[in-house]
Amino acid sequence: MKFNQAGFTLIEILVVVAIGVSLLAVGSFSAISVLQQGDISAEQANIDQFRLAFQLYRETTGQYPPGEFNAPADSCSLCDLRDGSDDDAITAAQAEWDIVVNALAPQYMSEESIATDTWGNPYAYSNNFGVSNADHLGAANAKFYTVLCSMGPDSELQTFLTTDIEDYMYDDVAYPAALGDDICFFTL
Repeated sequence: MKFNQAGFTLIEILVVVAIGVSLLAVGSFSAISVLQQGDISAEQANIDQFRLAFQLYRETTGQYPPGEFNAPADSCSLCDLRDGSDDDAITAAQAEWDIVVNALAPQYMSEESIATDTWGNPYAYSNNFGVSNADHLGAANAKFYTVLCSMGPDSELQTFLTTDIEDYMYDDVAYPAALGDDICFFTL
């Protein structure tokens, strides 16, 4: 009796399936990376638009939104978010951020584009963030920044965490920087 051996063996089929699964995994990972990089680029563009809107607001009003330097109208959603990202912190930060949105929209930016970042989180913002202690460095050397950060893809703030405050308060920090995957801008 003669057998026809025109088919594939089980080993050959498993090898082909394994190669196909490997190629699919690599392709999926690449596609996800490209999409994630697209979101990061879009948020960087949003932050650049904020920088322009804040500059226009300051040129028009003489201050950053929503109020005067060291005034009761200071806004600090960053202060709410730096201590954690639980629901209460997110709610408090969104309420603080909404005050800024109301100051900027519609004259400087459209409300839809600034309500939340690309990942649906409130922006971490402070229009009066002290990074140098006036008592330590003297009032003339105290540094206060206007800070705006998106928490980035991980939705957690890494810039100006409570544990970092001492470093910024007492060290001569030349200029603050975004930490982790945060996307920020700073201005004196």
